[in-house]
Amino acid sequence: MKNTDKTQLILNEIKNMYPNKMILNASQVSKVLGISTRTFSRFIENEDWHKLPQFKSEACKRKDGTKYNKYQFNIFEIAEFLATN
Repeated sequence: MKNTDKTQLILNEIKNMYPNKMILNASQVSKVLGISTRTFSRFIENEDWHKLPQFKSEACKRKDGTKYNKYQFNIFEIAEFLATN
């Protein structure tokens, strides 16, 4: 199977899981990748960026002042990542 065919197949699977979404959050991406959210957090903590698709992160504060990070993944980049790995 060609890489473009594989990418398209994975993209269709993602669209079936999350219709009308172009950007996924960390827990949604974890489900697509087949990993737990704790494993996702470990990848972030250990800076294992090569084990995750390209993403954008934003540091935010909750109302109580607690800091957290917001991760956004494009479905096309997720499909490309899965097709090549």
